[in-house]
Amino acid sequence: MLLFFVVLAAVRARSFAANVPAGWRTYRSHDHGFMVAYPKDFKFHPNSTEAQLSVIPICDEGTVACFEYSGSEYEGTRLEAAGIAVNIVSGARTEKECNKIDTGQFPIKREIINGIDFHYGETGGAAAGSVIGGPAYRTFRNGVCFELALRVATDNTPHDDTGLVVQFDSTKLEVKLRKILHTFRFVDSAGRAKSK
Repeated sequence: MLLFFVVLAAVRARSFAANVPAGWRTYRSHDHGFMVAYPKDFKFHPNSTEAQLSVIPICDEGTVACFEYSGSEYEGTRLEAAGIAVNIVSGARTEKECNKIDTGQFPIKREIINGIDFHYGETGGAAAGSVIGGPAYRTFRNGVCFELALRVATDNTPHDDTGLVVQFDSTKLEVKLRKILHTFRFVDSAGRAKSK
Protein backbone atom coordinates (compact mmCIF):
# COMPACT_ATOMS: atom_id res chain seq x y z
CA MET A 1 0.00 0.00 0.00
CA LEU A 2 2.84 2.41 0.83
CA LEU A 3 4.36 1.71 -2.58
CA PHE A 4 1.06 2.77 -4.22
CA PHE A 5 1.16 6.21 -2.52
CA VAL A 6 4.84 6.71 -3.39
CA VAL A 7 4.11 5.92 -7.06
CA LEU A 8 1.02 8.18 -7.04
CA ALA A 9 3.04 11.10 -5.60
CA ALA A 10 5.74 10.58 -8.25
CA VAL A 11 3.14 10.55 -11.05
CA ARG A 12 1.58 13.79 -9.75
CA ALA A 13 5.00 15.47 -9.47
CA ARG A 14 5.84 14.39 -13.03
CA SER A 15 2.45 15.69 -14.20
CA PHE A 16 3.20 19.13 -12.70
CA ALA A 17 6.68 19.11 -14.26
CA ALA A 18 5.14 18.28 -17.66
CA ASN A 19 2.95 21.41 -17.36
CA VAL A 20 5.95 23.65 -16.65
CA PRO A 21 8.01 24.94 -19.58
CA ALA A 22 11.79 24.57 -19.32
CA GLY A 23 13.51 27.36 -17.39
CA TRP A 24 10.44 28.46 -15.40
CA ARG A 25 10.60 28.96 -11.63
CA THR A 26 8.22 27.35 -9.15
CA TYR A 27 6.67 29.03 -6.11
CA ARG A 28 5.11 26.99 -3.30
CA SER A 29 2.96 28.61 -0.64
CA HIS A 30 3.11 26.48 2.49
CA ASP A 31 0.72 28.87 4.29
CA HIS A 32 -2.02 28.58 1.67
CA GLY A 33 -1.25 25.16 0.15
CA PHE A 34 -0.66 25.90 -3.53
CA MET A 35 2.11 26.00 -6.08
CA VAL A 36 2.48 27.85 -9.36
CA ALA A 37 5.22 28.16 -11.97
CA TYR A 38 6.20 31.35 -13.75
CA PRO A 39 8.73 32.42 -16.42
CA LYS A 40 11.94 34.32 -15.76
CA ASP A 41 10.56 37.56 -17.17
CA PHE A 42 8.09 37.73 -14.27
CA LYS A 43 9.00 38.98 -10.81
CA PHE A 44 7.55 37.34 -7.71
CA HIS A 45 6.19 39.52 -4.88
CA PRO A 46 4.97 37.73 -1.73
CA ASN A 47 2.15 40.28 -1.34
CA SER A 48 0.97 43.65 -2.64
CA THR A 49 3.25 45.89 -0.55
CA GLU A 50 5.99 46.23 -3.17
CA ALA A 51 5.58 49.11 -5.62
CA GLN A 52 4.20 48.44 -9.07
CA LEU A 53 4.48 50.67 -12.10
CA SER A 54 0.76 50.84 -12.83
CA VAL A 55 -1.63 53.56 -11.64
CA ILE A 56 -4.06 50.68 -10.98
CA PRO A 57 -1.98 47.93 -9.33
CA ILE A 58 -2.29 44.35 -10.54
CA CYS A 59 -2.11 43.09 -6.94
CA ASP A 60 -4.07 44.39 -3.94
CA GLU A 61 -4.54 43.92 -0.19
CA GLY A 62 -5.98 40.40 -0.64
CA THR A 63 -2.96 39.20 -2.61
CA VAL A 64 -0.90 36.36 -1.13
CA ALA A 65 1.35 35.88 -4.19
CA CYS A 66 1.92 38.34 -7.03
CA PHE A 67 3.64 37.48 -10.31
CA GLU A 68 4.38 40.69 -12.21
CA TYR A 69 5.65 40.91 -15.77
CA SER A 70 9.04 42.60 -15.63
CA GLY A 71 10.31 42.20 -19.19
CA SER A 72 11.10 44.94 -21.63
CA GLU A 73 9.39 43.47 -24.69
CA TYR A 74 6.63 46.10 -24.56
CA GLU A 75 8.73 49.22 -23.87
CA GLY A 76 7.33 52.28 -25.60
CA THR A 77 3.78 50.89 -25.64
CA ARG A 78 0.77 51.73 -23.49
CA LEU A 79 1.43 48.74 -21.19
CA GLU A 80 1.81 49.84 -17.56
CA ALA A 81 1.84 46.45 -15.82
CA ALA A 82 0.69 42.87 -16.23
CA GLY A 83 0.65 39.75 -14.13
CA ILE A 84 -1.26 37.28 -12.01
CA ALA A 85 -2.42 37.95 -8.47
CA VAL A 86 -3.29 34.98 -6.26
CA ASN A 87 -5.82 36.48 -3.87
CA ILE A 88 -7.76 35.34 -0.83
CA VAL A 89 -11.27 36.83 -1.10
CA SER A 90 -12.00 37.40 2.60
CA GLY A 91 -15.65 38.44 2.17
CA ALA A 92 -16.61 35.17 0.45
CA ARG A 93 -17.36 32.64 3.20
CA THR A 94 -19.28 30.11 1.10
CA GLU A 95 -18.80 28.57 -2.34
CA LYS A 96 -21.85 30.47 -3.62
CA GLU A 97 -20.39 33.80 -2.42
CA CYS A 98 -16.99 32.88 -3.90
CA ASN A 99 -18.49 32.24 -7.32
CA LYS A 100 -20.05 35.72 -7.48
CA ILE A 101 -17.60 37.60 -9.67
CA ASP A 102 -18.32 41.20 -10.64
CA THR A 103 -18.12 40.85 -14.43
CA GLY A 104 -20.55 43.56 -15.48
CA GLN A 105 -22.42 42.25 -18.52
CA PHE A 106 -20.03 39.34 -19.18
CA PRO A 107 -21.19 35.81 -18.25
CA ILE A 108 -19.50 33.69 -15.59
CA LYS A 109 -18.10 30.45 -17.01
CA ARG A 110 -16.53 27.27 -15.59
CA GLU A 111 -13.21 25.60 -16.34
CA ILE A 112 -11.43 22.70 -14.68
CA ILE A 113 -7.67 23.24 -14.43
CA ASN A 114 -5.51 20.48 -12.94
CA GLY A 115 -8.58 18.98 -11.29
CA ILE A 116 -9.66 22.31 -9.75
CA ASP A 117 -13.18 23.55 -10.59
CA PHE A 118 -12.92 27.29 -11.33
CA HIS A 119 -15.67 29.82 -12.02
CA TYR A 120 -14.30 32.74 -14.04
CA GLY A 121 -15.29 35.92 -15.79
CA GLU A 122 -13.87 39.08 -17.33
CA THR A 123 -13.26 41.89 -14.86
CA GLY A 124 -11.90 45.39 -15.21
CA GLY A 125 -11.78 48.98 -14.14
CA ALA A 126 -10.46 52.43 -14.97
CA ALA A 127 -8.93 55.34 -13.05
CA ALA A 128 -6.68 58.34 -13.70
CA GLY A 129 -6.21 57.59 -17.41
CA SER A 130 -5.45 53.90 -16.88
CA VAL A 131 -7.47 50.79 -17.67
CA ILE A 132 -7.07 47.33 -16.14
CA GLY A 133 -8.76 44.13 -17.16
CA GLY A 134 -8.62 40.39 -17.53
CA PRO A 135 -10.28 37.23 -16.29
CA ALA A 136 -10.64 36.36 -12.61
CA TYR A 137 -10.72 32.65 -11.75
CA ARG A 138 -12.22 31.60 -8.40
CA THR A 139 -12.42 28.34 -6.50
CA PHE A 140 -13.56 27.52 -2.97
CA ARG A 141 -11.33 25.12 -1.02
CA ASN A 142 -11.32 24.22 2.68
CA GLY A 143 -13.45 27.26 3.57
CA VAL A 144 -11.26 29.70 1.61
CA CYS A 145 -12.10 31.55 -1.61
CA PHE A 146 -9.03 31.63 -3.88
CA GLU A 147 -8.93 34.01 -6.83
CA LEU A 148 -6.36 34.03 -9.62
CA ALA A 149 -6.68 37.38 -11.36
CA LEU A 150 -4.94 37.72 -14.73
CA ARG A 151 -4.51 41.45 -15.19
CA VAL A 152 -3.18 43.79 -17.86
CA ALA A 153 -3.04 47.52 -17.08
CA THR A 154 -2.60 50.06 -19.86
CA ASP A 155 -2.41 53.82 -20.27
CA ASN A 156 -5.67 55.03 -21.77
CA THR A 157 -4.92 58.76 -22.03
CA PRO A 158 -5.14 60.42 -25.45
CA HIS A 159 -1.80 60.73 -27.24
CA ASP A 160 -0.90 62.77 -30.27
CA ASP A 161 -0.17 61.03 -33.58
CA THR A 162 3.60 61.57 -33.56
CA GLY A 163 4.22 57.83 -33.27
CA LEU A 164 5.84 58.10 -29.86
CA VAL A 165 3.54 55.45 -28.41
CA VAL A 166 3.73 52.06 -30.12
CA GLN A 167 0.44 50.20 -30.49
CA PHE A 168 0.09 47.52 -27.78
CA ASP A 169 -1.21 44.06 -28.68
CA SER A 170 -1.81 42.10 -25.50
CA THR A 171 -2.47 38.74 -27.21
CA LYS A 172 1.01 37.27 -26.69
CA LEU A 173 1.15 38.44 -23.07
CA GLU A 174 -2.33 37.06 -22.35
CA VAL A 175 -1.24 33.64 -23.68
CA LYS A 176 1.71 33.70 -21.26
CA LEU A 177 -0.59 34.62 -18.35
CA ARG A 178 -2.86 31.67 -19.20
CA LYS A 179 0.17 29.34 -19.28
CA ILE A 180 1.04 30.48 -15.74
CA LEU A 181 -2.59 29.95 -14.67
CA HIS A 182 -2.48 26.38 -16.00
CA THR A 183 0.43 25.49 -13.70
CA PHE A 184 -1.57 26.34 -10.54
CA ARG A 185 -2.17 23.38 -8.20
CA PHE A 186 -3.07 22.79 -4.59
CA VAL A 187 -0.38 20.89 -2.69
CA ASP A 188 -0.03 19.14 0.64
CA SER A 189 2.42 20.20 3.36
CA ALA A 190 5.22 18.23 1.68
CA GLY A 191 4.66 20.10 -1.59
CA ARG A 192 2.97 17.19 -3.41
CA ALA A 193 0.08 18.02 -5.74
CA LYS A 194 -3.35 17.21 -4.30
CA SER A 195 -6.20 15.84 -6.30
CA LYS A 196 -9.65 17.32 -5.87
